[in-house]
Amino acid sequence: MGTIALVGPDIESGRRFIERFVADGNPVVAAFWIRMAEHKEWSLRVATPVQDGSLHNNAFRLVRQTLEKLDIGIERSDIRPVKPTDPIVLEVLDRLAKPPSNRMVRFQDLKVGYDEIDDILVYPARYFEPSLVNPTMTGEDIGREIVRIMRKSDAPLLPPRITLRDNTHFDGNPIALQLGTGNALVAQFIVSGENLPRVVPLDDIASIV
Repeated sequence: MGTIALVGPDIESGRRFIERFVADGNPVVAAFWIRMAEHKEWSLRVATPVQDGSLHNNAFRLVRQTLEKLDIGIERSDIRPVKPTDPIVLEVLDRLAKPPSNRMVRFQDLKVGYDEIDDILVYPARYFEPSLVNPTMTGEDIGREIVRIMRKSDAPLLPPRITLRDNTHFDGNPIALQLGTGNALVAQFIVSGENLPRVVPLDDIASIV
């Protein structure tokens, strides 16, 4: 189990799909890209209770409905909703004990029953676990977490999620923590698509995961 530096599946498009799928009211217990030894192609598996029993066909319909709302680089054929009791899902959850909240995890060369798996990339729970959407953090917690992230020698594949006190959020890597106007602490973040660092007063941040 470890961090990832990999070019392969469309991690960002998968993240956007999972977030929107959950926002559309569909519960998710695990989500991961998987490459089976037999097929050598990546697919996004989404473990969701809407896949259980007679709702099997409904799950595929819900996936299609969510995809129709997005302009992303993956298609319906790339996504496979599965039951939370699927043996591969259970194996992933067992190895994790609990999906990590702030980073992706990679497993390689697994065998689950008759299935041989080359690679699995597991999304962090912050994209689908309701308790992590708006976690409660103190100002000290936020400051310590920003410093911890900046001290890491390897940048995460997915940047942390910063939720503001007005309930908006963005994904960005912190690069500085310094005094701003009136000696108030501010943090600077590198945000994809923005030319300049985004400067945010620490008091405006509700959580960072």
